[in-house]
Amino acid sequence: MKAQKTSIVLAMTLSGLVATSCSGPEVNSQTKSEEAKLEAKPQSQLEKEKEVPINVGPTAPRNRGAFVDKTKEVGLENIQSTHNYIVDWNGDGVEDLVILPEYYGPAQFYTYNLKYKRFIKADYNPFGIVTRSSFMAFADFNRDGLLDVVLATLNQKTELNKDPLRLYLATKEGRRVKYILQPQAFDKKIYPVSSLGLIDYNMDGLLDIFIGSWFDFQKRGNKSAPDRLLQGRKDKSGRLSFVDASLQLEGEHKYNRDLKIYPHAVPTYGVSICDVDQNGFPDIATASSSGYSNRLWLNLQEPKSSERFFKEYGDQTKFSHDMEGAYSQLGGGNSFYTLCHDYNNDGIIDFAVGELFHSYDTESRDRSSILTGMKNDFPPQFLRTEYHMDDGTGSWNQGDRRAVWVDLNFDSHTDLLVENSGFPPKSRLIAFDQDKNHSFADLSKDYGIDLVNPSGITTADYNRDGRQDLIIGQVSIRNASIKPRIYVFENQFSFKDKKVLKIILRGKKANYHGLGATVIVSTDKGTYRKFVSYIDGGLPSQNSEGLYFGLAQKESIKSIEVRWPYLRKDKSNRSYPYRRKYKVSSKFNKFKEVTLTDF
Repeated sequence: MKAQKTSIVLAMTLSGLVATSCSGPEVNSQTKSEEAKLEAKPQSQLEKEKEVPINVGPTAPRNRGAFVDKTKEVGLENIQSTHNYIVDWNGDGVEDLVILPEYYGPAQFYTYNLKYKRFIKADYNPFGIVTRSSFMAFADFNRDGLLDVVLATLNQKTELNKDPLRLYLATKEGRRVKYILQPQAFDKKIYPVSSLGLIDYNMDGLLDIFIGSWFDFQKRGNKSAPDRLLQGRKDKSGRLSFVDASLQLEGEHKYNRDLKIYPHAVPTYGVSICDVDQNGFPDIATASSSGYSNRLWLNLQEPKSSERFFKEYGDQTKFSHDMEGAYSQLGGGNSFYTLCHDYNNDGIIDFAVGELFHSYDTESRDRSSILTGMKNDFPPQFLRTEYHMDDGTGSWNQGDRRAVWVDLNFDSHTDLLVENSGFPPKSRLIAFDQDKNHSFADLSKDYGIDLVNPSGITTADYNRDGRQDLIIGQVSIRNASIKPRIYVFENQFSFKDKKVLKIILRGKKANYHGLGATVIVSTDKGTYRKFVSYIDGGLPSQNSEGLYFGLAQKESIKSIEVRWPYLRKDKSNRSYPYRRKYKVSSKFNKFKEVTLTDF
């Protein structure tokens, strides 16, 4: 199938986001430096400006039917949060909340009470002792129906815990869940884990882990540590462990003994998993810091065996950096995330890429972008459209640290939430609303969710009405006067002429939550596809389980196809990814939730 595509249009909005062509970013001229402006002001005026309190947001919403702040009503007033995890950690069938109040520290556990519609702090610690981490990842690793958890530590010089990864398996005693450390699960090597992806790369039903490694300050100064692939295995007694399969990453672990470096390693900050070439096998996309190229690892098969390996296709696909970056070894950006999704519903995978960018950076430095997939041929190709912040002062900073694709108003056109954070008071949450013509406009002010220094954006239908609500932390980076806290925004978009289908996967041969599956909903008005992954980006948070499809009220569902992440064999004993189609009734009003299984 040959699809015709055009560059995405990013509409100019009040927040100062400006579209630029894919051939190169557009930079406004700077007539005066910020220092010159400050020197021109009297000292008394400067002191007066310093006393003006920062409006940390949100500003008053212009759209009263969008989001309402329900933080106090749900019991989370005065709670501090940096990372958020929407998971059913206690196994009662209701999704709860786990938070990391600091960038490195112990987790706090909350349960959601359906009767009182409030989050209630747990009266015990599931770990038993104080256990610190930089971020977490919840999944059912041993397939017993309970969520286990991996704790990760970035392992920089200032951190005390020298275990980069720790696996805790969940057990339940009565109504209480306890996490039991599995000391044999990972090796004892120290490496700087900035992110991880949950992936079943060989489709055997056991989850594997791809580790994004940042700069290794412990051993090699500011040298990059190679990324790693850990394969999940069970021994005869059922004990779970992860063995190093990093040699499946072609060339990544080649070592130069003379220079004592890994020449192909880059400082990876963000990881996302996605079936980019849509061959049924999950691929890996990574975001790199300090001008290094972003990576696109495609999951391929060895020609003379059934073994899987990953080959890097960043340059060939135009994924790695913009056109100007091709002329410099460090011509990329300071990338925080690469997040995949078929945003324009044409059957071809696209990406959103988040960057750290300053007004004084050169044109060769990458800026935040939408990478629109161009064709279904191999390897895929992307058309890059960059955007940047410009508030008219000639001095600004942009730090797009994480993002979430989510259809906020369930109109079948997926929107994009971006954590533009770290440079208060101007760095605020961005809510890109996608129009029917696939253009995007920042409506965060209209929606009343334009927080300063957002952190840990998560989507969660906590009140079970079919509309995805938002749980977002706020941090005090670069301004200690900001009081860190958590916000809960209830989605109140109207269901007029619309409805929502929520799909949850349960695997018996595939991994329990169907991580790595692609779900394709075909209707009489279009085809919509989504990839199952709930944790993405650098130092990630975790979204609620389930895929939400916004449909028109009279839209008829023809079929649902799930490309499950496990292999079946044909009559010739050849393995292929299992695909199954399902029939789901279109006759429902507002909201319907279905669970699809692979058996």
